Amino acid sequence: MYWNFERELIKRRSLRRHTTPEETLLWEILRNRKLGYKFRRQHSIDYYVVDFYCHEKMLVVELDGPYHEYTQAYDTAKSRHLAGYGITCLRFSNQELRAHPESVIQKIRHVLSTPHPNPLPKGEGARPLSQTF
Repeated sequence: MYWNFERELIKRRSLRRHTTPEETLLWEILRNRKLGYKFRRQHSIDYYVVDFYCHEKMLVVELDGPYHEYTQAYDTAKSRHLAGYGITCLRFSNQELRAHPESVIQKIRHVLSTPHPNPLPKGEGARPLSQTF
């Protein structure tokens, strides 16, 4: 697969400008270190764009809308790829966030408060990330 920096940059900017209401809600919860850690939104890791990423805790949070029922194989491959870097991937449906926002926040807080299974020197991953922006 050919990776193009400019195309990915344009894609991430577009995703940030055209967020779903659920992404906006979760971003308001995660931004500005409200849970104690810095999160980035629409962040590239290799050729994948993740919804929310906390580098310090090696944590990705993904929100799955209705179209994700058709992309389960892709989502599984994405999660496995991220796991290869030691990144934990939490997935929540838009419906779950709307219906039980406190439960979603509690699950994220739990992962943030749990020591990483493979403690790494600050700023380093399980293996070098080839492209992160």
